[in-house]
Amino acid sequence: MIRLHIYDYFIPCRAVIFDKDGTLVDFHCVLESLFRARLDALIKALGPQVKDDFARNCGYNLHSGEIDPEGPLATAAKIEEETLCAGFIYQKGYPFPQARQIAARVFKEAEESLDIGVNLKPLPHAGETLRSLKEQGFRVVLATGDGHDRAQRMMELLGWLPYFDLIIGVDEVGHPKPSPDMIFKCSQALNIPPEEMVVVGDSCLDSQMGKNAGVKATIGVATGPSTREKLESCFDIVVPDLSEIKVG
Repeated sequence: MIRLHIYDYFIPCRAVIFDKDGTLVDFHCVLESLFRARLDALIKALGPQVKDDFARNCGYNLHSGEIDPEGPLATAAKIEEETLCAGFIYQKGYPFPQARQIAARVFKEAEESLDIGVNLKPLPHAGETLRSLKEQGFRVVLATGDGHDRAQRMMELLGWLPYFDLIIGVDEVGHPKPSPDMIFKCSQALNIPPEEMVVVGDSCLDSQMGKNAGVKATIGVATGPSTREKLESCFDIVVPDLSEIKVG
């Protein structure tokens, strides 16, 4: 069996499952664009007075531009964010059925207005690592809290689509990370057991997903918002960037 080589570790596996935001592409650029599109749509629906409260509700600091790494914008799946938005609108005095409809419209308008290519920035060594793994015979998978279509479009814009055997979005499974649903879907599609897979991500949610599924190992990359100390508390191995993931 082919092996990953990281520092002094040699990890036999057949498939490598990558997170997207913070692992392959710049976390802040993607999420700020998404937040701004949703904020614009919400202001159009409710008025500018909701701006500050909505930003806090999402875990975004309007003044510094910082994103809370433990907040909804950084960690929640789209369906969870939409539900949170509906709750926010309800707190502003709208009946919840109406709030749910407004939230759905806001998210739909934001999705349609968002130009994902404008602020799409690949992280260092991401493309080379994906290409190398694919060329060496690994099955390469993207498992993301984003929706399938947008994730696939991002990979297409970056020229990385040929490197992936499979792209799984949160909209294709019953439960988001840290549920193992995406790993199990990958296992079924590729006919590879979880214990022959490795998960690579920038958040403890990625590691927890992998461990809940029983994967061979979890590798944390310090290219997202989490501190190295935080990553070391949940991943088996932590690397500064993807250049440390080699084949050996």
